[in-house]
Amino acid sequence: GDSPYSIQVVAEPKSAGNARSDYSNAVTFSTQLDAPEIVYNLVSGRHLISWDLVPNADEYYIHITSSSGGFTSITITSTYFYPNDYYTKITGAGSSPYKIKVRARSENWTSSAYSNVISFSF
Repeated sequence: GDSPYSIQVVAEPKSAGNARSDYSNAVTFSTQLDAPEIVYNLVSGRHLISWDLVPNADEYYIHITSSSGGFTSITITSTYFYPNDYYTKITGAGSSPYKIKVRARSENWTSSAYSNVISFSF
């Protein structure tokens, strides 16, 4: 995982004999994206997996595991996912029930940890 970074600033004198400043307060930051928190709903007979937008994420990697041990992955840019739209790809990975988890990804940030896991069946 990504460890938080901490930065402090100090002013160095231009000439000898002048004192260096005290260090500034420390600012801590991380380059890892936050993990999404996914929610399951059944909407008009269709499965809906959704989550809030993760700041700085460019895309979301969806990992789906079948009860028979197979898996598939799908990458999307939206904050919702309808498994029914990928029925053939998902069922090709094995049988129900399925477990789904999501992670946020970005070109400039470290990918998030995986979200919570949701189970569903067709």
